[in-house]
Amino acid sequence: MIVVDSAGENTIVVCPGAGLRIDALVAAAGLDAAVLAQLEVDMDVVEQVARRTTGSYFLDVSPVTDLSRELRDRVDLFTVNEGEYEKLPYLATASQVALTLGAEGAVLLRRGRVVAKARVPAERVVNTVGAGDALEAACRVAAVAVSDPHSQPTLSPLPYYAP
Repeated sequence: MIVVDSAGENTIVVCPGAGLRIDALVAAAGLDAAVLAQLEVDMDVVEQVARRTTGSYFLDVSPVTDLSRELRDRVDLFTVNEGEYEKLPYLATASQVALTLGAEGAVLLRRGRVVAKARVPAERVVNTVGAGDALEAACRVAAVAVSDPHSQPTLSPLPYYAP
């Protein structure tokens, strides 16, 4: 669940559930194409799928946790936000990192050097969900999304009905 404060900044709340029930053998069956994984899934599954996948392997390192050397070496592209990047010093030497910068857009790093960057300023920020999650094309979409309060549904209490 993603909650948004009055300034439009977001915080992601993780409630493990379905993600912890993913079976690595099923998830990795016949994967010779690109795979995008994230750490809301059990780490054992993330590592097994990485070993079994022959295509490109992308990893969103959220929520932040330390990764085994084997997994770090297997990842073709890491995606992280600024706070996550600061907590994971080994990413400074990673082959590729897509670093999202919120309202500042995103950069692509190769071995710690910026090789591409994109920033498309939003006119009015009311919700940062998805801002900076990719380079220029996604930043353009994000610039529109952050100006729309409906890009993230409002959490309103449901009325309680006694049986």
